[in-house]
Amino acid sequence: MSVAAARPGYHWQVVRPAQVPDTAAPIRFGPRAADFASRAEPIPDLGVLSAPGLTLVGPHGLVLTPAGELLADTSFWHGYPKGLPRIPATPVRRVRGTLVSCMSDFATANFGHFLMDSLPRLSLLEGAGVSLADADHIYCGVPHPRVANLLDELGVPRERRIYAQRGEAIQADHVVVTSYPGGRRNYPPWVPDFLRDRLGVEAGPATRRLYIPRAQRRRILNIDELMPILVEHGFEVFEPTGAEDARHAFAEASVVVGGHGAGLSSVAFCHPGAAVLELLPDSHVMPFYATLSLAARLRYGYLMGEGIPVAGPVARSTWDFRVDPVVFREAIESTVRYVTDMAR
Repeated sequence: MSVAAARPGYHWQVVRPAQVPDTAAPIRFGPRAADFASRAEPIPDLGVLSAPGLTLVGPHGLVLTPAGELLADTSFWHGYPKGLPRIPATPVRRVRGTLVSCMSDFATANFGHFLMDSLPRLSLLEGAGVSLADADHIYCGVPHPRVANLLDELGVPRERRIYAQRGEAIQADHVVVTSYPGGRRNYPPWVPDFLRDRLGVEAGPATRRLYIPRAQRRRILNIDELMPILVEHGFEVFEPTGAEDARHAFAEASVVVGGHGAGLSSVAFCHPGAAVLELLPDSHVMPFYATLSLAARLRYGYLMGEGIPVAGPVARSTWDFRVDPVVFREAIESTVRYVTDMAR
């Protein structure tokens, strides 16, 4: 955002200097390799921009200059090789005073993006000396009311919140926004460190073995073949939307197994040294949880399954998939052996 900062009235402050993400090779189970390295995008200088007359467009909180230009560095779309998204004409609601944004793309619909892309922006704001107590309005979004308490715990006053929503743009006299907190799909170590430090909970010893199920898209079609292997090795099924706080469960986990999806985001609360085994469909090979695990100092392994095409105009990323039970058993036994050895 250094180019934007050169404009009259704009102030840009670097909080986190540029870095190259950790590209340590993950542990592969089975014959199929995931090309994570090609998606390991460099992380630019990260910081906070303060400027007059910016407009925030919901539900993704896209940041527009008075000339209608998208400040891409604030967004998931920075560096996107296919170009920036089309921004529809949206009615603008004006508010007086200073508006501070901790909003991020997809945060109103997906817990993973809320936890990993939105909440860490508060760390950047704090690093720049921005006090929410001085803000007239705070622009944010939550995917479900049950996680609004995380904003409470981070000191975001409810009475000053403006929630991003479809069909509405917000314009204020003065706006404070942050960089996207990392590279697209690549998380730096300060992100899980911030979440553990500010949102960590009291927990018992890290001895639980968790399996995180998938209920909607990217389901594991042959989970009935895999469950006996999990039960045999002492795994419990943990529903992230259940009564127990996911932060507590993950902090007590020695190993977490699950299909690619937002349910794995809470590995950010695992203790360093815990093991993660991600089940990946070949129709959606993304390094979100590989880079998060590395940043959180976890042992990360993956097993790639076969995505099953469906009829009609359905994105490949939504395909359900199958996991080879033989390879799955090998992966579980190897992962359990690791955590058992570490506990001795």
